[in-house]
Amino acid sequence: LRTIIKQIALPGHKVIVLGGHVGVHAMLLSRLVGQTGHLDVFEPNPSTLKFLKANIFFNPIKNITLYEQAAFSKNEELKCIAVARDANSGSSHLVRGKDNGVGDEITVTAVRLDDVLEIPNGGFDILQMDVEGAEAHAVFGAQNIIDHSPNLVVLQEWSPSWMNNDDLEQYLKFWRDRGYKFAKITSDKLIEMSDDELRHAPQIDLILTKRLESLTKVFKPLKH
Repeated sequence: LRTIIKQIALPGHKVIVLGGHVGVHAMLLSRLVGQTGHLDVFEPNPSTLKFLKANIFFNPIKNITLYEQAAFSKNEELKCIAVARDANSGSSHLVRGKDNGVGDEITVTAVRLDDVLEIPNGGFDILQMDVEGAEAHAVFGAQNIIDHSPNLVVLQEWSPSWMNNDDLEQYLKFWRDRGYKFAKITSDKLIEMSDDELRHAPQIDLILTKRLESLTKVFKPLKH
């Protein structure tokens, strides 16, 4: 994922990061978009928030606004399985129905992005998500933002096993209806994927874009 981030994030870009975790991707994006760019970063898990805040504090970062909230389709309090930093904290997730996740169940504040973010002139450029199956709810709460961001590129971890069938189908339809194509990010190329391939995919990194052909032509393979 860092390979494609380095190729598409440009100075001045406006970025949304959902599931900021400890800031690995946010720190890279912050550096690439520079002082003229900006990041809105969302992370609700207190176990990882302290590390994210430390990363922001101890680096010369002035272009991040941090939200201690989850992105969702409604403004409400939600249950979250919070995994400690010394475990696999990246698997922390919002509870949707029956949940057998290992971790502490806490309550977090969830917000609609359309209600808390102001759309910059020209819209947002990048949406980076790692939200463990809550992608559909996140984008349903950001429909106005997405529809007013004509150049938006989405980067995400894709784990269909985390999503229930209704969410998965609505998520695919949401982007297809807006002209987006899905491609798997590998070390040497972008591989377009059909809906059926996405339904049965293992955990992979994806890019969603309206201009897949042009990005594919300029994609630079990872140097080993």
